[in-house]
Amino acid sequence: MNSISEKRDTYIKLGLLFAAVGIGYQLLAYIIGIDFYASFTNAGLTLLVSIGLLVAVTLQVRKANGGFAEFKTLFLDVFFVLVAGVFLTTLFDFVLNTAIDPELPVKVIDESTEKTMAMMEGMVPEEELDKTYNQLQAAKEEVKDKYTFGGLFMTYFTSLAIWMIPALIMALIFKKEPSSPFNDLEA
Repeated sequence: MNSISEKRDTYIKLGLLFAAVGIGYQLLAYIIGIDFYASFTNAGLTLLVSIGLLVAVTLQVRKANGGFAEFKTLFLDVFFVLVAGVFLTTLFDFVLNTAIDPELPVKVIDESTEKTMAMMEGMVPEEELDKTYNQLQAAKEEVKDKYTFGGLFMTYFTSLAIWMIPALIMALIFKKEPSSPFNDLEA
């Protein structure tokens, strides 16, 4: 990428793509229903979609850099894409859980509690079940703090911090320096 404006345009386009796919998947999971939305299957699929998106973004950033990118450059470029994409997905999550379906956080906790208790039943002592149930009910109160404007910013910055780890890994895996002796082998 030659100029700052080209980089900015690339970050915005890829950030919008990252957000559109993430939001689209979250909306689809929501439409399917609370049983799926609060399931381990959804959590696993969300992880796979997120990793796939990050790989695609990383490769597009490297391509936009002429097919080459040093580790630091690739990481920073991908991170700047995530700044935009994570903001939009966090904002959508906030709108979904406050304006579209304000009861969704409680529904998710109730569904998760039911599934967790059913899974643990017969496997752990009754005292442990009670303790787990009480912890999950306490989470119901804590979730309300997440969907305030302060909680929105805390969620955003926490998400960015978490996304740094896979972004570092992707930059390490997909870096390709112009002076590498292995470039000839890949042709």
